[in-house]
Amino acid sequence: MILDAFLCGVDGVLILGCKDGECHYVTGNMEAKNKIGMTSRLLKIIGIDQNRIYFGQLSSAEGTRFVELVENFTKRIKEIGALGTEIKEDKEELKFRLEAAKAAVEGEKLRWVIGKKTEFMGIGNKYGEMFTRHEMDRFLDGLIMDEVAVREIQLLLQERPLSVKQISERLKIPSNRVLRYIAGLRRKGVVDMERVDGTSPLYRQL
Repeated sequence: MILDAFLCGVDGVLILGCKDGECHYVTGNMEAKNKIGMTSRLLKIIGIDQNRIYFGQLSSAEGTRFVELVENFTKRIKEIGALGTEIKEDKEELKFRLEAAKAAVEGEKLRWVIGKKTEFMGIGNKYGEMFTRHEMDRFLDGLIMDEVAVREIQLLLQERPLSVKQISERLKIPSNRVLRYIAGLRRKGVVDMERVDGTSPLYRQL
């Protein structure tokens, strides 16, 4: 929903939730905080100022704090400027990155990991291994980068068949990484080789 808002052209998104320990859904605000934190990291990775999104907490009785949060956030967004200011390319590039980011967060992998974040940091995985915040954040950054890159490749291959070199130049990703992503997509049956152009295989989205 947050990425839909940015795709519609909004300059910032403010989300307000309950205070810790006061959520009607028990851990709902904690899960929301995790999801918004992941989305913030995702925005940074695709080149958008992560300060365009903010999660504030207050009770329904704190009218003054509500006004303060809204006014401060509005001021912050005015200082940052219109959406896309950070990206030197045109609006189509901004849309392309946001669509890839949206596809990434809609995928099972990111949704599963962020859903398990609280458990992994508080209880541990099935082997009893606990993750520190730093370890979890580093893991999330790597996973987000991979998922966004994969979705960008899929979007490009929907338009026309491309070689690994062409994808690498377009996305500014090393060829060996692109080849790894392509191999993974072929195993899943969503990408296949279209033809060979000279000595370069061209791949297409199925």
